[in-house]
Amino acid sequence: MVLAAVRRFGQPAAAQKSSGTVTAQTTSQPAEVQPAVAQSAVVQPLAASAVQPKAAAAVTTATPATPLAKTAAVTAQAAAVNQSPTAVNDGPFTVTKNTPLTLTAAQLVGNDTAPNAGDKLGVSWVGSTTNGTAVLNTNGTVTFTPTTGYTGPASFIYNDIDTTNGYTSPNFATVSLTVTAAVNQTPTAVNQGPFTVTNNTPLTLTAAQLLANDTTPNTGATLSVNSLSAATNGTAVLNTNGTVTFTPTTGYSGAASFGYNVKDTTGAISNTATVSLTVAAPVNHAPTAVNQGPFTVTNNTPLTLTAAQLLANDTTPNTGATLSVNSLSAATNGTAVLNTNGTVTFTPTTGYSGAASFGYNVKDTTGAISNTATVSLTVAAPANQTAPPINTSNTAVGFADSNLYGETQAQINASLDDMKAMGVNQVRILIPMAFVEPSQGVYNYTTLDYVVNAANQRGMAVLGVLNSTPAWAIPAGQPVYSTPPTSNAVFASFASAVATRYAGQISAYEVWNEPNTSSFWTPTPSAADYTKLLQATYPAIKAADPNATVIAAGLISLPNNGNLSTNPIDYLTQMYQAGAKGYFDAVAIHPYQFTVAFSQGGPYGDAAPINQVASMHAVMVANGDGNKLIWSTEYGEPTAPAYGITDATQASMIQDYLTSWSQIPYAGPSFIYTTVDANSASTDPNQTFGVVRSDGTWKPAAYVIQQWTAAHPQQSGTATMTIATLNPATLSNNTTGCVVGSVQNTCSVL
Repeated sequence: MVLAAVRRFGQPAAAQKSSGTVTAQTTSQPAEVQPAVAQSAVVQPLAASAVQPKAAAAVTTATPATPLAKTAAVTAQAAAVNQSPTAVNDGPFTVTKNTPLTLTAAQLVGNDTAPNAGDKLGVSWVGSTTNGTAVLNTNGTVTFTPTTGYTGPASFIYNDIDTTNGYTSPNFATVSLTVTAAVNQTPTAVNQGPFTVTNNTPLTLTAAQLLANDTTPNTGATLSVNSLSAATNGTAVLNTNGTVTFTPTTGYSGAASFGYNVKDTTGAISNTATVSLTVAAPVNHAPTAVNQGPFTVTNNTPLTLTAAQLLANDTTPNTGATLSVNSLSAATNGTAVLNTNGTVTFTPTTGYSGAASFGYNVKDTTGAISNTATVSLTVAAPANQTAPPINTSNTAVGFADSNLYGETQAQINASLDDMKAMGVNQVRILIPMAFVEPSQGVYNYTTLDYVVNAANQRGMAVLGVLNSTPAWAIPAGQPVYSTPPTSNAVFASFASAVATRYAGQISAYEVWNEPNTSSFWTPTPSAADYTKLLQATYPAIKAADPNATVIAAGLISLPNNGNLSTNPIDYLTQMYQAGAKGYFDAVAIHPYQFTVAFSQGGPYGDAAPINQVASMHAVMVANGDGNKLIWSTEYGEPTAPAYGITDATQASMIQDYLTSWSQIPYAGPSFIYTTVDANSASTDPNQTFGVVRSDGTWKPAAYVIQQWTAAHPQQSGTATMTIATLNPATLSNNTTGCVVGSVQNTCSVL
């Protein structure tokens, strides 16, 4: 028999409580009963309270054919009934403002009922939240998050579930909560230090230093120093800006401390922490050494300076301490030695005169050491030292070495020593106005001193070339060095100042260099303008040093070429026309011919330097200056294999030149350009005019010069020339003779 039933809320159909009529239908009847239609029976169920697992009911049957009822007993089997759990209100729970609270299932269902033995309860659903949000988590807990910033009552509802059989409670329970403001917890102050305090000197600690490792648990709160306590070996003051100043006890050194606590912006106050300090003993402050000098040192003579001389203006801040020289350093142009008695002996470089120096520092009796100061010295040339005059013989040979200006003293010395080793006793140097008088009336002789003094010490005569104008002395926007001065008087004043300073040290002056080319007289050569410069400069030099020889500028052997160059013959002629006579003691030429030997002048006419020399002399004779000499103040050949000039070629051409030049009776001294290569490895011929390589080794030309000076003594002095009548044609063939004074010389090729 099948029982039909209807499911009600909260109960499955199989376990529904019965409270109505149950209709039973049968598909079979007893054998003695043969109804024509289906039989029916009415079952009167027991009251719900009387339902038992097994119950009996009386059943009466009837059919249309058999109106008499037949009663039978029916027994029905019913399963036990499971009742739903009941959810009960919870709370109130306390929630901290802005802080989620998670409630366990046990906290929520602990007071709920499960009427069926063995049932386990859990939360089935949450909702209807007020003043926050509630979330049922997968692990059965519920997290309530209060509305941001809210404090006060809050709630949510839930119902239960019988986790054993899946039955849910038919009712909802309310969870009440109270959202409270956060409790201000105590900050933590942590010991700090040790900080170092200088003896007798207050130390101010910033709030950041004190609070660096202090903390507060109160979210968003910040800390500040609240109060101080218990200072030892000094006093501590909390300043209005939050810093703390600790002042050690006067004269004390050692450990010190003070206490402090902190407060955060919620008003909570921390424990007391200790700041430890170390008061350091007084620091020995460094003494101060002050530059000394200049002291004067005699050439080639040691000078001993006493401690008192060196320490005269040095000081120490350490009370009661005394000073002594501690160490020396960086001697220039000599050596400096600290003696055991505290004195210092400076020995100048042999033969050197000029500026020198050394460094020193001092130490006081506390052990503190000073800065380094400089002692400046001036190494004076011997009182009786004067430059010899230029040897004006046509066999005299010197070097034209413009590189000396600007070199180190060591480089200058090396070049001059090479010259002396070759038997050379005179040198042509550069005296650039742009560097000696960099601004009007302000002179810097340091570099020039290096050169002049070194030459004088070696007994060498000096020819100085006055040129190279500075920007302040020329028209604005014009090239420096090559542009003639705006005022000839200004240039003459410069020449006078130099001649005054170097009277007796510089033997001769050459006024300008190669003015017949635009490279040295910008923008275009002008013999008339140059003559005006010469007329201003010549008397200025003579007034400053009457013994000085003044020669006109060396004219380079070039042909006429428009505004670029004027040949020396025409230029000299134009000088005389402009009034140059009487304003020079000699004229000069630079008879470069490079790939052609100097003696080979015949085919080139007036373009050949040797022929230009003869023609210049003719101009001088025509103007009454036939007794004046023509100096060759530059001649040289580069080592330039690309142009067919090897080391051997250079030597051969210099040999040819010296020989040919010495046969010209109106010729003065020669100056070979130059001593040392600027760069022997260069393919630029301008870098390889030296007769000494960059590494200091001699080229063959250096030995040619050495042999020349050995054969032609280079004593200083002015030669008196008796000029014979010469045939220029035979001069070019090196067959003429010449007379120097009363001595007849045969001028032939060596």
